[in-house]
Amino acid sequence: MSSLSQLRPAIESVSRLLQDAINLISQYSWIYDTKMTEVFITQPWKHMDSTWLDFLQTLSMKEIHDLPTTIIENGPDTLQVFFNQARLCDKRSDKEVFDECSLPEPIKVRYIVNSSYSHNIGMVL
Repeated sequence: MSSLSQLRPAIESVSRLLQDAINLISQYSWIYDTKMTEVFITQPWKHMDSTWLDFLQTLSMKEIHDLPTTIIENGPDTLQVFFNQARLCDKRSDKEVFDECSLPEPIKVRYIVNSSYSHNIGMVL
């Protein structure tokens, strides 16, 4: 029973991550619903804040490529908020979520992965 109480921080962290991701995707669904093969048909830029479009048109291809990982200077605040929210969800989606829990790694794996696979994973780790 104590193992379950030790998992509570990790469970709550995963729950917060999922809720933040759901909020991001629902708020910016026009981005995530666009299939790259249909970008000229669905025209997602019509849903984009005009300040985003004006700013993005001033950037080089390299600057656009680097947008997800850089701080936007002189750009719209709402665009910076979007990237900050996306980075937060991305950063928290990795192993760090489970590091909040103080259980040893093999026990974490057993709770997350089907028990028939935990032995094999334990051998690899």
